Amino acid sequence: MKKKLSKTILQSMEQINTAQNEVYPERSRGTKKSPILAFDYGEKFCGLAWSPDGVVVFPLEIVETAKAREKILELYKAKKCQQLVIGLPISGDGTENNVCQKIRNFATALRGTAGFLDIENIEFVNERNSSQETFFRGKSNQPKQRIDDLAAARILEYWLES
Repeated sequence: MKKKLSKTILQSMEQINTAQNEVYPERSRGTKKSPILAFDYGEKFCGLAWSPDGVVVFPLEIVETAKAREKILELYKAKKCQQLVIGLPISGDGTENNVCQKIRNFATALRGTAGFLDIENIEFVNERNSSQETFFRGKSNQPKQRIDDLAAARILEYWLES
């Protein structure tokens, strides 16, 4: 039986995790610093996810690709993020395709836009099949429902697990 958490409970969890992260800065593992924003690039829509502590992952929202840059910068500042994780759809043979180059160009534009983002704060992770995996995990039982934010959450989970 699945239990849905209310928005109030999720906000309380967010506040607790953020406070703990400030009290225990050593919780960051290696170069992985919390809070973390994750991004799933799509031709029309992009998904965003967030982790306040490097442990719990929350899908945030879905935005049109044309508006994604501004939304990422807004959320990165608002959530006081220390890392941006972007999914790259690496091919089965380990090579990058033309979509990977579009994503890298997008990341380069982000770095050039905001002084608070630099090369050390943006990391890429192989996100091959994250959307399909999310869909087949049963998190989306409606065929036309957008799952980009859930795919971004899965990308962030991949990165945290690595």
